[in-house]
Amino acid sequence: ARVPLIDAVGDSGKFIGAILGDPDKFEGKTFCAATALYTWEDVAAIMSRVTGKTVFAQKITLEDFKKSTPFAPDIFAETFSSGEEFGYYGPDSEKLVAWAADNARGRPSTLEEFLQVHPLQLV
Repeated sequence: ARVPLIDAVGDSGKFIGAILGDPDKFEGKTFCAATALYTWEDVAAIMSRVTGKTVFAQKITLEDFKKSTPFAPDIFAETFSSGEEFGYYGPDSEKLVAWAADNARGRPSTLEEFLQVHPLQLV
C-alpha cells in the first residue's frame, strides 16, 4: 500500500494558505494534503539513505499483525488492509495527492527533506 506523508507542522499551512488565499477557487474542493504517496519500502530506502544505516521494511501476514496488536486487532487489520485494496484516498489517490501538492502555497517537503531537518536517531 502507498501512504501519504506530510510534515504536519511545516507544511499544513501551505495547504491552508492556498484555501484561505483563494477561497472561491477551492470552494467544495478537498485537499488530500501530502507531498507524495510512499510504499513502506520507499520509506525504508529513504531512511537508509538519510541515516547511512540499513533500514528495511518487513512484511508480515495479516494474522501475525493481528497477534502483535494488543488493542482491537481486527479493526486495525481491516483499516490497514483497506488501503491495499482501495488506495489511501480511493482509486485516484495518486492524482489527488499530486493535485493538492500542485495547489499548495509553496512546495511541501519530501520525506527525505523532512528527515534531514528532523534526523532519526537509529541504534
